[in-house]
Amino acid sequence: MSVSKLPLNKLEIGHYVCLPIGWTNHPFLFNNFKIRTEEELIVLQNLPFTEIEVNFAKSDVRESLPQSPMTYEPIADNQSQLSEGEQFSHQEKKRHRQTTRWYVDQVGVLQNAIAHFASQPILSYTELLHCVEKLCAPIFESQRKPNVYLIFNTKQSDNLFNHSINICVLAILISRTLGFSLKATQDVALAALIQDIGMLRVPFQIRNKKDALNTAEKNYYHAHINYSLELLKRNQNFPPQIIELVAMHHERLDGSGYPKGLLASQLSEHAQILQVVDSYETFINPNPWQKPIPPQLAIALLLKHSDKLFNKTIVEALANALGIYPPGTIVQLENGKLALVSVSNHDDKLNPFIRQLSSPLTQEIEDLPIENLTLISSGIVKTVQEAAIPTDIAQKWAHFQIGYLYGWPS
Repeated sequence: MSVSKLPLNKLEIGHYVCLPIGWTNHPFLFNNFKIRTEEELIVLQNLPFTEIEVNFAKSDVRESLPQSPMTYEPIADNQSQLSEGEQFSHQEKKRHRQTTRWYVDQVGVLQNAIAHFASQPILSYTELLHCVEKLCAPIFESQRKPNVYLIFNTKQSDNLFNHSINICVLAILISRTLGFSLKATQDVALAALIQDIGMLRVPFQIRNKKDALNTAEKNYYHAHINYSLELLKRNQNFPPQIIELVAMHHERLDGSGYPKGLLASQLSEHAQILQVVDSYETFINPNPWQKPIPPQLAIALLLKHSDKLFNKTIVEALANALGIYPPGTIVQLENGKLALVSVSNHDDKLNPFIRQLSSPLTQEIEDLPIENLTLISSGIVKTVQEAAIPTDIAQKWAHFQIGYLYGWPS
Protein backbone atom coordinates (compact mmCIF):
# COMPACT_ATOMS: atom_id res chain seq x y z
CA MET A 1 0.00 0.00 0.00
CA SER A 2 1.44 3.42 -1.05
CA VAL A 3 1.19 5.55 2.09
CA SER A 4 3.21 8.71 2.74
CA LYS A 5 3.02 11.55 5.21
CA LEU A 6 2.15 15.01 3.94
CA PRO A 7 2.10 18.39 5.73
CA LEU A 8 -1.48 19.53 6.31
CA ASN A 9 -0.99 22.53 4.01
CA LYS A 10 -0.15 20.15 1.14
CA LEU A 11 -3.47 18.32 1.25
CA GLU A 12 -6.02 18.75 -1.50
CA ILE A 13 -9.40 17.44 -2.54
CA GLY A 14 -9.05 13.83 -3.72
CA HIS A 15 -6.44 12.74 -1.17
CA TYR A 16 -7.36 9.67 0.89
CA VAL A 17 -6.29 10.49 4.45
CA CYS A 18 -5.70 8.37 7.54
CA LEU A 19 -6.28 10.35 10.72
CA PRO A 20 -3.92 9.61 13.65
CA ILE A 21 -6.55 10.43 16.28
CA GLY A 22 -9.73 8.75 17.46
CA TRP A 23 -13.07 9.63 15.88
CA THR A 24 -14.23 11.32 19.10
CA ASN A 25 -11.51 13.95 18.62
CA HIS A 26 -12.53 15.12 15.14
CA PRO A 27 -15.83 15.95 13.38
CA PHE A 28 -15.60 13.30 10.63
CA LEU A 29 -17.58 10.06 10.51
CA PHE A 30 -14.51 7.92 9.80
CA ASN A 31 -10.79 8.02 10.55
CA ASN A 32 -9.89 7.05 6.97
CA PHE A 33 -11.66 8.77 4.08
CA LYS A 34 -11.25 10.67 0.82
CA ILE A 35 -11.37 14.47 0.96
CA ARG A 36 -14.32 15.53 -1.19
CA THR A 37 -15.07 19.17 -0.28
CA GLU A 38 -13.32 22.44 0.53
CA GLU A 39 -14.98 22.36 3.94
CA GLU A 40 -13.38 19.00 4.79
CA LEU A 41 -10.04 20.30 3.60
CA ILE A 42 -10.27 23.40 5.79
CA VAL A 43 -11.14 21.36 8.89
CA LEU A 44 -8.25 18.95 8.25
CA GLN A 45 -5.77 21.77 7.85
CA ASN A 46 -6.70 23.05 11.30
CA LEU A 47 -6.38 19.81 13.26
CA PRO A 48 -3.80 19.85 16.09
CA PHE A 49 -0.92 18.15 14.24
CA THR A 50 1.35 19.07 11.34
CA GLU A 51 1.41 15.94 9.14
CA ILE A 52 -1.05 13.30 8.05
CA GLU A 53 -0.82 9.94 6.29
CA VAL A 54 -2.14 9.85 2.73
CA ASN A 55 -2.94 6.60 0.93
CA PHE A 56 -2.06 7.45 -2.67
CA ALA A 57 -3.37 4.11 -3.94
CA LYS A 58 -6.87 5.23 -2.92
CA SER A 59 -6.39 8.91 -3.83
CA ASP A 60 -7.59 10.68 -6.96
CA VAL A 61 -4.47 12.85 -7.09
CA ARG A 62 -0.77 12.11 -6.93
CA GLU A 63 0.60 15.46 -5.83
CA SER A 64 -0.34 18.01 -3.19
CA LEU A 65 -0.89 21.74 -3.59
CA PRO A 66 2.22 23.25 -5.18
CA GLN A 67 2.94 25.95 -2.63
CA SER A 68 1.93 28.14 0.27
CA PRO A 69 -0.73 30.74 -0.57
CA MET A 70 1.69 33.47 0.51
CA THR A 71 4.53 32.50 -1.85
CA TYR A 72 4.51 32.78 -5.59
CA GLU A 73 6.04 30.81 -8.43
CA PRO A 74 8.41 32.45 -10.90
CA ILE A 75 7.22 32.95 -14.44
CA ALA A 76 7.27 29.65 -16.31
CA ASP A 77 9.50 29.21 -19.35
CA ASN A 78 6.52 29.16 -21.68
CA GLN A 79 5.67 32.69 -20.52
CA SER A 80 9.07 34.13 -21.46
CA GLN A 81 7.87 35.24 -24.90
CA LEU A 82 5.13 37.44 -23.47
CA SER A 83 5.52 41.20 -23.24
CA GLU A 84 6.44 42.71 -19.89
CA GLY A 85 2.85 43.84 -19.36
CA GLU A 86 1.45 40.40 -20.24
CA GLN A 87 3.92 38.71 -17.91
CA PHE A 88 2.93 41.07 -15.12
CA SER A 89 -0.78 40.40 -15.70
CA HIS A 90 -0.21 36.64 -15.80
CA GLN A 91 1.67 36.68 -12.51
CA GLU A 92 -0.75 39.01 -10.74
CA LYS A 93 -3.76 36.93 -11.76
CA LYS A 94 -2.01 33.88 -10.31
CA ARG A 95 -1.26 35.75 -7.08
CA HIS A 96 -4.85 36.94 -6.91
CA ARG A 97 -6.18 33.38 -7.22
CA GLN A 98 -3.83 32.16 -4.50
CA THR A 99 -4.65 35.07 -2.22
CA THR A 100 -8.38 34.59 -2.76
CA ARG A 101 -8.11 30.91 -1.86
CA TRP A 102 -6.16 31.80 1.29
CA TYR A 103 -8.88 34.30 2.23
CA VAL A 104 -11.70 31.80 1.61
CA ASP A 105 -9.86 29.20 3.68
CA GLN A 106 -9.66 31.56 6.66
CA VAL A 107 -13.36 32.41 6.38
CA GLY A 108 -14.06 28.67 6.47
CA VAL A 109 -11.87 28.18 9.54
CA LEU A 110 -13.73 30.98 11.31
CA GLN A 111 -17.13 29.55 10.40
CA ASN A 112 -16.10 26.13 11.64
CA ALA A 113 -14.75 27.51 14.92
CA ILE A 114 -17.91 29.52 15.60
CA ALA A 115 -20.12 26.53 14.73
CA HIS A 116 -18.91 24.65 17.82
CA PHE A 117 -18.06 27.67 19.96
CA ALA A 118 -20.40 26.53 22.73
CA SER A 119 -20.31 22.75 22.29
CA GLN A 120 -16.51 22.40 22.00
CA PRO A 121 -15.09 25.59 23.53
CA ILE A 122 -11.45 24.48 23.77
CA LEU A 123 -11.35 23.23 20.17
CA SER A 124 -13.05 26.40 18.97
CA TYR A 125 -10.58 28.61 20.84
CA THR A 126 -7.64 26.61 19.47
CA GLU A 127 -8.91 26.92 15.90
CA LEU A 128 -9.28 30.68 16.29
CA LEU A 129 -5.73 30.94 17.63
CA HIS A 130 -4.44 28.92 14.66
CA CYS A 131 -6.31 31.22 12.28
CA VAL A 132 -4.73 34.28 13.92
CA GLU A 133 -1.27 32.70 13.81
CA LYS A 134 -1.63 31.95 10.10
CA LEU A 135 -2.76 35.49 9.33
CA CYS A 136 -0.03 37.15 11.41
CA ALA A 137 2.92 34.93 10.48
CA PRO A 138 3.58 36.21 6.91
CA ILE A 139 3.55 39.85 8.05
CA PHE A 140 6.20 39.20 10.70
CA GLU A 141 8.28 36.76 8.65
CA SER A 142 8.73 39.10 5.68
CA GLN A 143 11.08 42.09 5.75
CA ARG A 144 9.11 43.66 2.90
CA LYS A 145 5.93 45.63 3.31
CA PRO A 146 3.00 43.88 1.63
CA ASN A 147 0.63 44.94 -1.08
CA VAL A 148 -3.09 44.65 -0.30
CA TYR A 149 -5.25 42.59 -2.66
CA LEU A 150 -8.91 43.18 -3.41
CA ILE A 151 -10.96 40.04 -2.75
CA PHE A 152 -14.29 39.76 -4.58
CA ASN A 153 -16.86 38.64 -2.02
CA THR A 154 -20.26 37.89 -3.52
CA LYS A 155 -22.95 39.82 -1.68
CA GLN A 156 -24.94 37.65 0.67
CA SER A 157 -27.63 38.06 3.27
CA ASP A 158 -25.21 37.69 6.18
CA ASN A 159 -21.76 39.22 5.89
CA LEU A 160 -20.58 38.47 9.44
CA PHE A 161 -17.68 36.13 8.67
CA ASN A 162 -16.25 38.15 5.78
CA HIS A 163 -16.57 41.26 7.95
CA SER A 164 -14.63 39.57 10.73
CA ILE A 165 -11.79 38.42 8.47
CA ASN A 166 -11.58 41.87 6.88
CA ILE A 167 -11.26 43.75 10.15
CA CYS A 168 -8.78 41.14 11.38
CA VAL A 169 -6.58 41.67 8.29
CA LEU A 170 -6.79 45.47 8.58
CA ALA A 171 -6.03 45.34 12.31
CA ILE A 172 -2.92 43.25 11.62
CA LEU A 173 -1.75 45.71 8.96
CA ILE A 174 -2.18 48.67 11.30
CA SER A 175 -0.56 46.90 14.25
CA ARG A 176 2.48 46.02 12.16
CA THR A 177 2.71 49.57 10.78
CA LEU A 178 2.67 50.95 14.33
CA GLY A 179 5.42 48.57 15.41
CA PHE A 180 3.40 46.28 17.68
CA SER A 181 4.98 43.02 18.82
CA LEU A 182 3.75 39.71 17.44
CA LYS A 183 1.92 38.95 20.70
CA ALA A 184 0.20 42.35 20.78
CA THR A 185 -0.80 42.00 17.13
CA GLN A 186 -2.21 38.54 17.74
CA ASP A 187 -4.30 39.89 20.63
CA VAL A 188 -5.82 42.59 18.43
CA ALA A 189 -6.39 40.08 15.60
CA LEU A 190 -8.10 37.56 17.88
CA ALA A 191 -10.40 40.24 19.30
CA ALA A 192 -11.22 41.35 15.75
CA LEU A 193 -12.22 37.82 14.75
CA ILE A 194 -14.71 37.36 17.56
CA GLN A 195 -15.86 40.87 18.46
CA ASP A 196 -19.17 40.43 16.64
CA ILE A 197 -19.95 36.84 17.59
CA GLY A 198 -22.91 38.15 19.57
CA MET A 199 -24.45 39.31 16.30
CA LEU A 200 -25.57 35.70 15.82
CA ARG A 201 -28.05 36.25 18.67
CA VAL A 202 -29.56 39.33 17.02
CA PRO A 203 -32.63 38.23 15.03
CA PHE A 204 -31.87 37.74 11.35
CA GLN A 205 -34.80 39.93 10.34
CA ILE A 206 -33.11 42.85 12.12
CA ARG A 207 -29.62 42.19 10.76
CA ASN A 208 -31.01 41.84 7.25
CA LYS A 209 -33.59 44.64 7.33
CA LYS A 210 -33.51 46.85 4.23
CA ASP A 211 -35.09 49.92 5.86
CA ALA A 212 -33.65 52.00 8.68
CA LEU A 213 -33.93 50.41 12.11
CA ASN A 214 -36.42 51.81 14.61
CA THR A 215 -35.40 52.57 18.19
CA ALA A 216 -36.26 49.12 19.54
CA GLU A 217 -34.38 47.43 16.70
CA LYS A 218 -31.35 49.67 17.24
CA ASN A 219 -31.29 48.73 20.91
CA TYR A 220 -31.43 45.05 19.96
CA TYR A 221 -28.65 45.57 17.42
CA HIS A 222 -26.43 47.43 19.91
CA ALA A 223 -26.94 44.59 22.38
CA HIS A 224 -24.72 42.38 20.23
CA ILE A 225 -21.75 43.56 22.31
CA ASN A 226 -23.29 42.24 25.53
CA TYR A 227 -24.18 39.01 23.74
CA SER A 228 -20.56 38.69 22.57
CA LEU A 229 -19.27 39.21 26.10
CA GLU A 230 -21.66 36.60 27.49
CA LEU A 231 -20.54 34.03 24.93
CA LEU A 232 -16.85 34.74 25.50
CA LYS A 233 -17.13 34.49 29.27
CA ARG A 234 -19.12 31.27 28.98
CA ASN A 235 -16.41 29.82 26.72
CA GLN A 236 -13.91 30.37 29.60
CA ASN A 237 -10.81 30.29 27.36
CA PHE A 238 -10.43 33.92 26.31
CA PRO A 239 -8.00 36.09 28.32
CA PRO A 240 -9.41 39.21 30.06
CA GLN A 241 -7.58 41.57 27.69
CA ILE A 242 -9.37 40.05 24.68
CA ILE A 243 -12.78 40.37 26.34
CA GLU A 244 -11.98 43.99 27.20
CA LEU A 245 -11.14 44.79 23.56
CA VAL A 246 -14.41 43.27 22.38
CA ALA A 247 -16.30 45.37 24.93
CA MET A 248 -14.73 48.59 23.60
CA HIS A 249 -14.87 48.26 19.83
CA HIS A 250 -17.92 50.54 19.42
CA GLU A 251 -16.73 53.22 21.84
CA ARG A 252 -15.52 56.62 20.53
CA LEU A 253 -12.87 59.05 21.78
CA ASP A 254 -15.39 61.75 22.69
CA GLY A 255 -17.65 59.45 24.70
CA SER A 256 -20.36 59.24 22.03
CA GLY A 257 -19.93 55.48 21.49
CA TYR A 258 -21.59 52.52 23.17
CA PRO A 259 -22.24 50.60 25.36
CA LYS A 260 -20.58 52.66 28.15
CA GLY A 261 -19.75 55.99 26.49
CA LEU A 262 -16.07 55.75 27.46
CA LEU A 263 -13.63 58.59 26.76
CA ALA A 264 -10.25 58.48 25.00
CA SER A 265 -8.35 58.24 28.28
CA GLN A 266 -10.25 55.04 29.10
CA LEU A 267 -9.61 53.33 25.76
CA SER A 268 -6.49 51.30 25.01
CA GLU A 269 -4.62 51.77 21.73
CA HIS A 270 -5.59 48.21 20.80
CA ALA A 271 -9.27 49.04 21.25
CA GLN A 272 -8.88 52.21 19.19
CA ILE A 273 -7.51 50.10 16.31
CA LEU A 274 -10.66 47.97 16.39
CA GLN A 275 -12.84 51.09 16.40
CA VAL A 276 -11.14 52.38 13.23
CA VAL A 277 -11.11 49.14 11.24
CA ASP A 278 -14.67 48.21 12.22
CA SER A 279 -15.92 51.64 11.12
CA TYR A 280 -13.99 51.57 7.85
CA GLU A 281 -15.21 48.07 6.99
CA THR A 282 -18.80 49.03 7.79
CA PHE A 283 -18.48 52.11 5.56
CA ILE A 284 -17.39 50.08 2.53
CA ASN A 285 -19.51 46.97 3.26
CA PRO A 286 -22.49 48.39 5.14
CA ASN A 287 -25.53 46.85 6.73
CA PRO A 288 -28.48 46.29 4.36
CA TRP A 289 -30.18 49.51 5.49
CA GLN A 290 -27.10 51.60 4.71
CA LYS A 291 -25.45 52.74 1.47
CA PRO A 292 -21.84 51.75 0.73
CA ILE A 293 -19.17 54.44 0.78
CA PRO A 294 -16.23 54.14 -1.67
CA PRO A 295 -12.95 53.20 0.06
CA GLN A 296 -11.12 56.48 -0.57
CA LEU A 297 -14.08 58.48 0.75
CA ALA A 298 -14.31 56.16 3.76
CA ILE A 299 -10.69 56.99 4.64
CA ALA A 300 -11.47 60.69 4.18
CA LEU A 301 -14.43 60.44 6.57
CA LEU A 302 -12.29 58.73 9.21
CA LEU A 303 -9.66 61.46 8.87
CA LYS A 304 -12.33 64.15 9.09
CA HIS A 305 -13.47 62.74 12.43
CA SER A 306 -9.99 62.00 13.71
CA ASP A 307 -9.20 63.14 17.24
CA LYS A 308 -12.93 63.55 17.95
CA LEU A 309 -14.13 60.04 17.24
CA PHE A 310 -11.04 58.17 16.07
CA ASN A 311 -7.31 58.09 16.79
CA LYS A 312 -5.65 60.07 13.98
CA THR A 313 -2.39 58.10 14.10
CA ILE A 314 -4.31 54.86 13.65
CA VAL A 315 -6.38 56.25 10.75
CA GLU A 316 -3.19 57.43 9.05
CA ALA A 317 -1.66 53.97 9.53
CA LEU A 318 -4.71 52.46 7.80
CA ALA A 319 -4.42 54.95 4.95
CA ASN A 320 -0.71 54.15 4.63
CA ALA A 321 -1.40 50.41 4.46
CA LEU A 322 -4.15 50.72 1.81
CA GLY A 323 -2.50 53.43 -0.29
CA ILE A 324 -3.73 56.67 -1.80
CA TYR A 325 -6.25 54.72 -3.88
CA PRO A 326 -7.41 51.82 -1.66
CA PRO A 327 -8.34 48.57 -3.43
CA GLY A 328 -12.01 48.73 -4.38
CA THR A 329 -11.80 52.36 -5.56
CA ILE A 330 -13.00 53.15 -9.09
CA VAL A 331 -10.82 55.73 -10.86
CA GLN A 332 -10.50 57.46 -14.21
CA LEU A 333 -7.23 57.00 -16.10
CA GLU A 334 -5.36 59.43 -18.34
CA ASN A 335 -6.48 57.35 -21.34
CA GLY A 336 -10.08 58.21 -20.45
CA LYS A 337 -11.02 54.71 -19.29
CA LEU A 338 -12.37 53.76 -15.90
CA ALA A 339 -10.47 51.28 -13.77
CA LEU A 340 -10.94 49.33 -10.56
CA VAL A 341 -8.02 49.53 -8.15
CA SER A 342 -7.28 45.86 -7.45
CA VAL A 343 -3.92 45.76 -5.65
CA SER A 344 -2.19 48.47 -3.64
CA ASN A 345 1.40 49.15 -4.67
CA HIS A 346 3.43 49.86 -1.56
CA ASP A 347 6.51 50.77 -3.64
CA ASP A 348 4.61 53.37 -5.68
CA LYS A 349 1.44 54.53 -3.95
CA LEU A 350 0.35 56.71 -6.88
CA ASN A 351 0.34 53.72 -9.22
CA PRO A 352 -1.67 50.80 -7.80
CA PHE A 353 -2.44 47.78 -9.96
CA ILE A 354 -5.78 48.04 -11.73
CA ARG A 355 -8.40 46.34 -13.88
CA GLN A 356 -9.55 48.53 -16.78
CA LEU A 357 -13.34 48.80 -17.11
CA SER A 358 -14.76 49.38 -20.60
CA SER A 359 -18.48 49.81 -21.22
CA PRO A 360 -20.20 47.68 -22.37
CA LEU A 361 -18.53 45.29 -19.93
CA THR A 362 -18.67 41.83 -21.52
CA GLN A 363 -16.47 40.02 -18.97
CA GLU A 364 -16.92 39.46 -15.28
CA ILE A 365 -14.92 42.09 -13.39
CA GLU A 366 -12.80 39.56 -11.51
CA ASP A 367 -11.77 37.94 -14.84
CA LEU A 368 -10.31 41.16 -16.26
CA PRO A 369 -6.48 41.35 -16.46
CA ILE A 370 -4.62 43.08 -13.63
CA GLU A 371 -2.37 45.79 -15.07
CA ASN A 372 0.54 47.90 -13.88
CA LEU A 373 -0.11 51.57 -14.64
CA THR A 374 3.57 52.26 -15.26
CA LEU A 375 3.60 49.60 -18.00
CA ILE A 376 0.54 50.95 -19.81
CA SER A 377 1.73 54.56 -19.47
CA SER A 378 -1.56 55.83 -18.09
CA GLY A 379 -1.78 57.34 -14.64
CA ILE A 380 -4.82 58.07 -12.49
CA VAL A 381 -6.62 61.38 -13.05
CA LYS A 382 -9.26 61.17 -10.33
CA THR A 383 -11.61 58.94 -8.41
CA VAL A 384 -15.04 58.44 -9.94
CA GLN A 385 -18.30 59.16 -8.15
CA GLU A 386 -21.03 56.54 -8.24
CA ALA A 387 -23.29 58.64 -10.46
CA ALA A 388 -20.60 58.77 -13.17
CA ILE A 389 -20.15 54.99 -13.43
CA PRO A 390 -21.90 53.44 -16.48
CA THR A 391 -24.93 51.38 -15.52
CA ASP A 392 -23.60 48.03 -16.78
CA ILE A 393 -20.36 48.43 -14.80
CA ALA A 394 -22.20 49.64 -11.70
CA GLN A 395 -24.58 46.68 -11.81
CA LYS A 396 -21.77 44.12 -12.02
CA TRP A 397 -19.74 45.83 -9.27
CA ALA A 398 -22.86 45.97 -7.08
CA HIS A 399 -22.82 42.15 -6.87
CA PHE A 400 -19.70 42.25 -4.73
CA GLN A 401 -18.55 43.25 -1.30
CA ILE A 402 -14.94 44.22 -0.75
CA GLY A 403 -12.50 41.86 0.91
CA TYR A 404 -8.85 42.48 1.73
CA LEU A 405 -5.79 40.30 2.16
CA TYR A 406 -2.09 41.04 1.85
CA GLY A 407 0.49 39.46 -0.43
CA TRP A 408 3.99 39.98 -1.78
CA PRO A 409 5.28 40.16 -5.36
CA SER A 410 8.11 37.86 -6.42
